[in-house]
Amino acid sequence: MDGEEEAARSLLALTNLLSLFRSSPLFRERHRPDMTEAEAEALLKEALAVCFYRDKQSINKFQIAKVTAGGEGGKGKAVISVSDPFALETTWDYAAFINPSAHAKGTW
Repeated sequence: MDGEEEAARSLLALTNLLSLFRSSPLFRERHRPDMTEAEAEALLKEALAVCFYRDKQSINKFQIAKVTAGGEGGKGKAVISVSDPFALETTWDYAAFINPSAHAKGTW
């Protein structure tokens, strides 16, 4: 592995860790073992929105992959399904977004 590839992998790992750090409170607070698939997907989309708003270089388009145990009793091959691409709805008219430096000392 050359230095450029290693740097790219390190950046990807750091990005994933930051996303995990930002979204973990949501999962800790709202995850339940008996969640329906729709509830789990809604929670995942909320976590993706948190990560999206916190990263100026991100994009609001995603796909969700689902992996389930296949076969009788879950002993067969895993079944993988990937959703169609979708975009999260975004809102940019929050007061903090309109004038982000209004209450910040030392900003221009």
